[in-house]
Amino acid sequence: MFRSLKRTGIASASEAPPGGGLLVRKSRALAAVAAVAGVVGFGAVAAPAGASTAATTGSVSGVVKNAATGKPVAGVCVNVVQSSDNTTVGTSKPSSKTGAWKLAGVAPATGYTAISTDCTSGTNYVGQWYKNQDFQADATMFAVKAGKVTKKINFSLSEGGYVSGTVTDSSTGDPVQDVLVVALWTTADQASAYSVCTSSTGAYKLSAVPTSGAIVWFDTGTEACGASTPYNQEYYLNSATYGSATVVGVKAGKVTRGIDQALTPSS
Repeated sequence: MFRSLKRTGIASASEAPPGGGLLVRKSRALAAVAAVAGVVGFGAVAAPAGASTAATTGSVSGVVKNAATGKPVAGVCVNVVQSSDNTTVGTSKPSSKTGAWKLAGVAPATGYTAISTDCTSGTNYVGQWYKNQDFQADATMFAVKAGKVTKKINFSLSEGGYVSGTVTDSSTGDPVQDVLVVALWTTADQASAYSVCTSSTGAYKLSAVPTSGAIVWFDTGTEACGASTPYNQEYYLNSATYGSATVVGVKAGKVTRGIDQALTPSS
């Protein structure tokens, strides 16, 4: 926890256009799915409209605020997820200038939860599961009833930082394109932020990375960026495993540069 693949799932090397792309904080295996599908790893379903629909479905609403200042945050979308099958049932429009968001047309059921995600350029908030959780397994559930609004599904978000670098071939020094770069939590081998695909120059830039730091994973075994690349998967700095990887320091609103990786061609 989403930035070409450019933040449909996320990412180009240096730009973060609108769109989604937050990775599900459940397992790294979902990284490729998230990058392709764009939002929480699953395609969002457009909310039905109309009076008859309103009578048979419910709505979910809340407010997004800055955790440090308490001020409202605009430009953040919320995905409502059915935990029983882990599917996204809908995605809200970007939160307003008051931080308010709402999703209509949600089928009545229990076991829903939600996750916030940047969906407009210029925002840099770390995604969060309801209620103030980093991981989906810890998220609070809520129910939706027909003709009713499930209110106060609120989010208190922290500003993240940025991580940038260049990926090259260890033998030739040439840039390597279409590598999926993922920021992982330092406390668990799970995605923490938006992933990005390296550009034709091998460059990448991750945003919304938690200030607790990150372990940066270079995933070459997925076609999330358009094609799998003939290199070994590695962690920064030249590590083969999560446990031996170097932790990258991150500061809110700042760019940690030079997180480069030279990938070894696979046999």
